[in-house]
Amino acid sequence: MRVILFTILTLAALSPAATSQTWNVDATLLSDRWQYPFNFTPGSRQSGPLFILNATDAENFNRRDGLAIVEWELELPPDAPADYEITEATLTFWDRRQAQYTIGTFTDEGIEQRLEVFPARFSSPYSEETWTGTEAYVGSDGNGPEPRNPYPIDLVTSASVENNVETSTPWAIGEPEGYTPGAMTDAFPIHFRFDMTNPTIQQEFRLDLQSGLSTWFVSATFSIDVIDTAEIPQILFAEAVSNTGFGTSQQPPSLELTLSQVDVPLSNEHWDLYE
Repeated sequence: MRVILFTILTLAALSPAATSQTWNVDATLLSDRWQYPFNFTPGSRQSGPLFILNATDAENFNRRDGLAIVEWELELPPDAPADYEITEATLTFWDRRQAQYTIGTFTDEGIEQRLEVFPARFSSPYSEETWTGTEAYVGSDGNGPEPRNPYPIDLVTSASVENNVETSTPWAIGEPEGYTPGAMTDAFPIHFRFDMTNPTIQQEFRLDLQSGLSTWFVSATFSIDVIDTAEIPQILFAEAVSNTGFGTSQQPPSLELTLSQVDVPLSNEHWDLYE
């Protein structure tokens, strides 16, 4: 499935003059998918419950059992500045009106319950360039431990966090807008605003702009016994936009970036964070 939807990325070229020039860049939503071992309709579901498993329940499953993975295509306009820095980056996802979960509480294992995002990495035979969201699930499925492919990576260590919920560092934390648990009459957005002063995050998005692709995992550290309960986040995909059972305001997952021109070129060597 390839969903042809657009979101706007704004590039602002700053100069000493009072008026700044801007560039608008189209970002195409390529795929959105619930990454779960028993999702038998990958790429066509309307929503994806997000949850983790307690350590005692995860012997043959990944700790981050229910994830969402979303990919966008990015394209800079031909007249964009050659030297820029990314000043703002925001991912926005929507949740259904039935939500009753409470952010900031703790699981039985003492893990804070929150929404997190991590960039995706791919291993053969999958790749970001060929990913469609309909591929066969690869990961632990109850028959023994197996690495996920694709998989989410930690902000600090770049290690996979599919089985790490205690000490992992997310790239951004979700902030629901106007959300009151159990009292919503419509779907509501959840914003993930990145700290663009962090050089690792700055580099990640710069590389995305160079490759033209940006793929992210959405996770939530809520542990449950029953899927589809209102007690956990449930991200809405593009297929859910017209489903009034979830709400009437929901939109497809979106990515917004703001870039500003810089006076001193930022070379690849300057931003090489992996030496």
